[in-house]
Amino acid sequence: PYFFLLQPSAFQQAAIIASYAIDELGLNTFAMLYSPANAYALYLAKGFEHYVKKRGKTMLGGLEFQAGDKDYKAQLTKIKQLKPDGLFICNYITQNANAVKQARELGLETTFLGNNSWYKPMDDVAGTAADGGYFPHNIAEDDPSLQWYFKKYEAEYGQEPRLHSFSGWDDVGFILQAIEKAKSTDPEKVKDAMEATRKFEGTIGTINIDPKTHRPVGLKMSILYFEGAKIKTAVLKYYPKEP
Repeated sequence: PYFFLLQPSAFQQAAIIASYAIDELGLNTFAMLYSPANAYALYLAKGFEHYVKKRGKTMLGGLEFQAGDKDYKAQLTKIKQLKPDGLFICNYITQNANAVKQARELGLETTFLGNNSWYKPMDDVAGTAADGGYFPHNIAEDDPSLQWYFKKYEAEYGQEPRLHSFSGWDDVGFILQAIEKAKSTDPEKVKDAMEATRKFEGTIGTINIDPKTHRPVGLKMSILYFEGAKIKTAVLKYYPKEP
């Protein structure tokens, strides 16, 4: 089978939030907290460290925890001693929420930086502990170009859409467009049409596929942040500076 990804990879996502932290927030020194047992978190951490070093900034340390751990205070205490400008916490929602709560309890003063798993229901789980934290996401709820989708989804399902609904909508539309262009359902012809896709307008942005990687090229992300336990938009669409 052939695989295509219609959102930024873990490496790209990490570069986007690292660039924003450096270029927009003015941060220069960083630390990370993640579980290497989680492949997603591991590649986010690798991508973040790679970008930070390429930009000539300082990576003070990457603190790890094991899968299933719920207490990160030992790692966070070490991070507190390092005094980073920014702390990249890149795991799943429950782990991210636990980490920021414990960091607050320890009095760790830094700017929290996250991955797209900082989205809902992180606001409910972490509460005000996540305030001041920034993270990248595929969409922003106040994006004027997406209001039609919110209305359509809520009318159909009686609740607001979550992240994967946007991806699902784009995935199906992407496949249908490829079939139409190929004028066939033959796998090879559909694959070729997918590889040739340029300017596919999805809910998460304009998608141009790299035929070698089967991933989008130059796809921007929204930068969101927490304030008063609410998720707000810092930038509707952002793309990292080249290191």
